[in-house]
Amino acid sequence: MQVGNDIEQQWALLNAPKSAIAVDAPCTIGHGILQFSEALAHLSDAAFAQLNPLETLRFIPASGAASRMFAGLQSDDPSIQAQYQAAVEALLGDASQDWAALPKGAVPFHAGGRTAFADQLTQWAATLPGAPLMFTLPEVGADAPAWLADLEAAAESAGVPMRNSVQLSSTQTIAQALDGSRFLDDSGQLLLRPGGHGALIANLNALDTAFISVVNIDNVQPVSKQAPAIASRRRLLGLAAHVMAAKQEALRALEGPHPETAAAQKWLAMGFSAPTNAPENAPALDPQALIDLLDRPFRIVGVVRNEGQPGGGPFWVRNNQGLATPQIIERAELGTECEQLLQTATHFNPVDMVLCGQGYDLNDWIDNSRWLHVDKTYKGRPLKGLERPGLWNGGMGRWNTLMVEVPTETFAPVKTVLDLSGPAHQG
Repeated sequence: MQVGNDIEQQWALLNAPKSAIAVDAPCTIGHGILQFSEALAHLSDAAFAQLNPLETLRFIPASGAASRMFAGLQSDDPSIQAQYQAAVEALLGDASQDWAALPKGAVPFHAGGRTAFADQLTQWAATLPGAPLMFTLPEVGADAPAWLADLEAAAESAGVPMRNSVQLSSTQTIAQALDGSRFLDDSGQLLLRPGGHGALIANLNALDTAFISVVNIDNVQPVSKQAPAIASRRRLLGLAAHVMAAKQEALRALEGPHPETAAAQKWLAMGFSAPTNAPENAPALDPQALIDLLDRPFRIVGVVRNEGQPGGGPFWVRNNQGLATPQIIERAELGTECEQLLQTATHFNPVDMVLCGQGYDLNDWIDNSRWLHVDKTYKGRPLKGLERPGLWNGGMGRWNTLMVEVPTETFAPVKTVLDLSGPAHQG
């Protein structure tokens, strides 16, 4: 069941106390995080070689503006302002351009003025020629902005079929004023705000595609340094195809008058679930229970060694039937009692994954206990906002998830303009 746009339901969510997620432990190598053995790498590479490009798509959320990337230009600290100004002049050249107003993908990341859009298109073309790509973009008016024409030209140059979408206005959410009343805009109307990236479940739900490769718009290297990322993402796609075939075989074995459970147990034991620590609370793994566990969307999630990056990480979370499953959990979702667990986490989720949700209504697999409260402002006025369960977090909280270690060199994020001066983005 998806909590929709009903105002009273949203108001109840805004006023409900938020309980922290109780996690068992971080996922680690051999206990929730898979490493590619030589045999598994061979199987994945062979499966990738058989992929149909028309059944595969890259999905890149890219509707956000680059405001955070250039926030230092507005700092109250003159030294930070000067540092950012110098970086803009050295790396982007035109200090008069309002870079913060552009979509992040339209900012020149690399030499020759190549934007994140252009380098993402080039990387995908080299990963799986002929496969389409979808950016989620901000809505534009009747007069198309220059960056959109540049994007279309870049897609044509790269030879990538491009299918773009926008975050639906129907996914917007209400807000609360600090006095506890409903927040109204300047015209006295109920303020509706974008519902966070969890709203993009609707965009994914509209796709009829077997394998969807997902990366963040800012995680892209210059063309000369893309080889490791291309190789890694091919292997993740191949692993997804291999796992999909095994899932289908396991489900077939569970059907009929004489069900066999071994293949399903083996599939779950790859890393999709772990036995409960309390046997008396363990779910009954009879054939129907196994079908219920397998017959849902799944995703392959690439994780890298944690070197202090902010963001979500892989943790074991136990459901009310006693089954532990790997989940991507944000720091903000954890209580203070989990601080020590955070210190022992070995890996980080850089949003590098393959989604396999074809044939399912993705709304049915959202963990609706994980709506988020956020502190925001509207024209300088503080408010408490409501965001849908995060796209990779609660938005996929009831999916099956397999965490897989990927090389650190595949992760080259750009959170501020200063990151563009690092070695991962030079060359």
